[in-house]
Amino acid sequence: MELKVLELTTIWCSSSLDSLHFTPYLRCSSSLDSLHFTPYLSLPKIIEFPTEVQGQKAYAYFYPPFNHLYKATPGEKTPLLLESHGGPTSESYGTLDLSIQYWTSRGWAFIDVNYGGSTGSIEKDSWATGALLMSMTVAVVHDSCRKADGERLCTTGRLARGYTTLAALAFSRTFKAGSSLYGVVDLSLLKESKFESHYLDNLLGGEKNFYDRSPINFVERFYFRVILL
Repeated sequence: MELKVLELTTIWCSSSLDSLHFTPYLRCSSSLDSLHFTPYLSLPKIIEFPTEVQGQKAYAYFYPPFNHLYKATPGEKTPLLLESHGGPTSESYGTLDLSIQYWTSRGWAFIDVNYGGSTGSIEKDSWATGALLMSMTVAVVHDSCRKADGERLCTTGRLARGYTTLAALAFSRTFKAGSSLYGVVDLSLLKESKFESHYLDNLLGGEKNFYDRSPINFVERFYFRVILL
């Protein structure tokens, strides 16, 4: 049986009596003043897209650019920023994240990807290349992304997410720029950690992949701009 998300549910976190009335987004404040920020918030849309793995689909949250005070120049396509979650076996959620709203309120579209190897996924050998392929696929295939400017597709992330950023820039030319915040550059070093010594064995699918999927071994392939923090 195939399960498919049909609706995004609003999550409430408020002690205010006003919370009995519907507000179309997550509220984490008991102050009525929080309602004033609603016109600045971009609501996520759940998107489903195919991957390079036959018969396998993945999912992401798409946040369109939104700010009630501004309008885009007619005919101009929006820049798009893609981020994949960390873990790497964690999961993205469609809850309020002000770091996402920072971009959408300033004219950027934002995509938060749940790639193969995310919580709920059972595929083996699905991280690293899996995360990279799914990130590239969602940035190219889905209709929402086609509305974005192909010359302003960017990717960002930290730790495991930073790895996906670096791998995307080293092994493809889908994204035109990226930022990696203390991202993983050498997967083999994770084996030296007692906490993660065997964590990646099934996720990577083989010893050779630790080398082949490490961006540090292919620095000559970086073609577009990247910032390392």
